[in-house]
Amino acid sequence: MKKLLAWPIIAAFFLSASMAFAQGKIADKYRAGMLPRFLSYVQIGSMSDNSVEWMTPGQEKMAEVLYNEIKAFGFPTHFSKDKYIYVNIPSNLKNRQAPVLGISAHYDTTPDIIGNGVKPQVIKNYNGQAITLKNGHVINFMSDPYLKNMLGKTIVTSDGTTNLGADDKAGVTIVVTLLQTLAENPKMPHGPIHIVLTPNE
Repeated sequence: MKKLLAWPIIAAFFLSASMAFAQGKIADKYRAGMLPRFLSYVQIGSMSDNSVEWMTPGQEKMAEVLYNEIKAFGFPTHFSKDKYIYVNIPSNLKNRQAPVLGISAHYDTTPDIIGNGVKPQVIKNYNGQAITLKNGHVINFMSDPYLKNMLGKTIVTSDGTTNLGADDKAGVTIVVTLLQTLAENPKMPHGPIHIVLTPNE
């Protein structure tokens, strides 16, 4: 249960902190789309299951959603038979080389805590008040001192009956938003980028 309650707060930090990946108008534009994207991902039940040989139907559904979304950006994308999603973005730098940037995230959620039927709740402009979940648990400064760092920011939690699934759908959200940003801003300079989204952690 402690793990269930910790992840909403970690997710809030990860999502809000990662939204600051750049400055200026471009960052503002894409930052605004990260929360809706994240909320849509966590509502796709993609729990892994240690009792099955490879993947659950939910993992397969999540893989299909991600592949179709990423493929539409136009980058060289490969969808393996094992549901790995590979994206290779060539460098657009002229007259100089840069090291390859490798990025990885996994789209399943843990089998240890219920992660299907997620009902995310969004708390905007957090004012420091205690957050009460449906299971009766209260999150406040005493139970989680890190909350003090979230004042004025947006916090996402589950309703307390399930895991939120931010591990690693927050990471997947960041990766897909990065791809969208690069696809829609082709003059933004970057070296070669290799990305893999995996079905299991």
